[in-house]
Amino acid sequence: MNAPTTPTAFLTTEDLGQRWHLEAYTVRKMCRTGRVPATFIGGQWLVKPADAEAFERAQMNVAPAAKRTRRPRPRARATG
Repeated sequence: MNAPTTPTAFLTTEDLGQRWHLEAYTVRKMCRTGRVPATFIGGQWLVKPADAEAFERAQMNVAPAAKRTRRPRPRARATG
């Protein structure tokens, strides 16, 4: 007979919000749109710790957005 396995602990959107310094609503939206792999159970989004870590690693590999710079204004031509 197989030994009973312990259930995997899941992270809630509140847990991940604290961990990622985001609002829980933002994490729920990320789960709903599929950016974060999650399961909707009992009216709440649950994320496996391994999936959260994989998401964090993937975010670390993303290059930051390029800083937008303004084009310099054309210089006024001297008349005279």
